[in-house]
Amino acid sequence: MSKKTSVQFQLRFSTVIPQQMAAPMLDPGALESLVVNSFGAGLIGAIITAMLYGLTTLQTYLYFTNYSKDQWNIKLLVSIVWILDSLHVALVTYCIYFYLVINFANPVGLGNAHWSLGTTMLLNLILAVLVQSFFTAQVFSLSQGIVKWVLICLLSVTVLAHFAFGIETVVFLLVSKTFAAFQGSQTIKLDAATPFAIFAVLSDVLIAASLCVLLHGNRTGWGKTNGLITTLIIYAVNRCLLTSQVFSATTIHFSQLGDS
Repeated sequence: MSKKTSVQFQLRFSTVIPQQMAAPMLDPGALESLVVNSFGAGLIGAIITAMLYGLTTLQTYLYFTNYSKDQWNIKLLVSIVWILDSLHVALVTYCIYFYLVINFANPVGLGNAHWSLGTTMLLNLILAVLVQSFFTAQVFSLSQGIVKWVLICLLSVTVLAHFAFGIETVVFLLVSKTFAAFQGSQTIKLDAATPFAIFAVLSDVLIAASLCVLLHGNRTGWGKTNGLITTLIIYAVNRCLLTSQVFSATTIHFSQLGDS
C-alpha cells in the first residue's frame, strides 16, 4: 500500500463519527487485507456478472429475432428472465459501489450486510428457480406413465426446497445486519445456508439426469434428430456441472470461512 493511501486511511479514521469510534479500529494494512480477501472477490464476480449479462442480452435479442413465432408463454419467460437479470446486474453494481466507494476505508461499513446484497441474492434465487421450473416442465412433457409423476414429484420437492431454503438464507442475512453475525451462526449454516446450497445442487443434478435419460430414450434413426438430441444432452450436462461446481465451492468455502 502506498504512503498516500495510508495517509488517506488515517485521515478517514481520525474523522469518523462518534458511533463508529466505538468499533474496533483497523490499521491500513489490515484494512487492505480485508478488502482484498473479501471484497476483491466480489468485484471480480461483479465484472464477470456484467460480462455474462452482455451475452444474455445478445441471446435475448437473437431469440426474439430468430424465433418470433414461438409461443407467447416462452416469450414471456424469456422477457421476465432478461428483466430480472438486468435488475440483478444493476444491484450487484450498486452493492460493490456501496462497499468499495461509499464505505472506502470504513471497516464498520464493510462489516454491515447491506440490503442490496440480500436483494441480489433474492433475484438470483428467483432466476434459478424460474429456469429449474422451465426444465421441470420439459421433463414432464418428455416423460410418460408413472415415471412422469414420480419425476415431477421428486423434482418439484427439490426445487421448492431450494427456493424455501434460499428465502430463509436471504432473510437471515438481512436480519443478521453484519457478516460476522451471519457467518458466525451455526444455526444459519445448518438450517439455511448449507441446505440451500445442497438442494440447489441436487435439483440441478436431478433435472440434468432426467433430461439426459429422457432425451436419450427419444433417439431415432435420423442423423439430424440424433445430433440435436446429443447437443441438448451436452447442454444439460454442462449446465449441471457448472452450477453444481459453483454451489459446491460456495458451500465448502462458507463452512470453513471465519470472518472474511
